[in-house]
Amino acid sequence: MLPCRSTNYNSSAAGTQWNNIVSMSAAVAALDHELAPAKLLAVNERGDRLRKRLNTTFTAADMPLWATGVGSMVCIHSTEDRLVELLFHAALDDGMYIARRGFMALSLAITDDHCDALIASVDSFLTTLTPHL
Repeated sequence: MLPCRSTNYNSSAAGTQWNNIVSMSAAVAALDHELAPAKLLAVNERGDRLRKRLNTTFTAADMPLWATGVGSMVCIHSTEDRLVELLFHAALDDGMYIARRGFMALSLAITDDHCDALIASVDSFLTTLTPHL
């Protein structure tokens, strides 16, 4: 680990914090060529649909969980933090990664099939958990 104020090292890292012109140029090129308005709209609408489906699933199971967010960003909350953490592990067991705190950011690569798989994982988790509460 480098001391935070050290200038005596030969190292580089990608990222804006290091003013890496190659990384930033690649990001601009990707945005110019890959992020068409229709694709951006589609990923944001997919996030809106996913939040709605998650909330419907949570309500149907009568669980103190809910999803919030905007566009492609989704965060699952609960009055009982352990439920979000248990959901994290259940999703991980099903091959899906969400942040331990319940946050997800949909990328352009995420499809409706991925969202369906997440809903199935959440539904299975809730079905398994309900008798134990």
